[in-house]
Amino acid sequence: MACILKLPTENSVGVISITTPERDSQIANDPALRSAIEGMKRKWLIGLHHNWHDHNFRYDPLFDFSMAGEDDLREMNGTTVPLVPMDACNFVPETFKPRTTEKFWDILYVARAVQFKRIPEFFQCIRDLYDAGHKCRVLFICPVPSYDAKNQNTVFYNIREVYDTMFIGAERDLFNLLTIDYRYPFPFDLDTLAHFYRSSKLFVHTADDERRCRVAGYAWASGIPVVAMNCVAGLLPPEARKTPYFYEAKQYA
Repeated sequence: MACILKLPTENSVGVISITTPERDSQIANDPALRSAIEGMKRKWLIGLHHNWHDHNFRYDPLFDFSMAGEDDLREMNGTTVPLVPMDACNFVPETFKPRTTEKFWDILYVARAVQFKRIPEFFQCIRDLYDAGHKCRVLFICPVPSYDAKNQNTVFYNIREVYDTMFIGAERDLFNLLTIDYRYPFPFDLDTLAHFYRSSKLFVHTADDERRCRVAGYAWASGIPVVAMNCVAGLLPPEARKTPYFYEAKQYA
């Protein structure tokens, strides 16, 4: 949603950010709205908050800057795009601050049941660990949306069936899969979610094409390291994209 970051004063302009879905679904389809926003630019800086990385980005001078990392955008015509290299995921509530909580789970993963999170690959990684004799305690918190046939290609609806096939008996005592079908996509309040983070030793994220993800930001704010593909490290400054904060996985094996 659009967000006022700073109000204008007598001595300075205001700053407002507009998200890419608002750009695409509202501004692009409403010339009067675009004209109204252009009329604000004398007193306001207009930022574009990107909800996803865009490697086919086309610069629009309506927006004075983009909130995105240096590797999140690739401008199609080579135009230099003014960047503010942070977004909402860089700002984590105080409740995720590290505390002296007992570490019960070895591995935590928090992800919606959508295909780009690569949940089957996560299951296979845990299966391989168990087969190799590493009996890790795992907590996977997975909100699942209500069934909708048109989303079959993008939602991992049969997650429990796959889990029940791959893990048996005492393994299910070690690997706690919480599939939650209410209050999607955020079933827990932040204080409860933070407890799970602080009770875990590390966070694993198996998406291979997701950048600047909030769940990884929560992990770093909680003081636990993240094991993930390189794309996930975009939230960190370059000097922190290394152990002990980030363990890069080159492949799933």
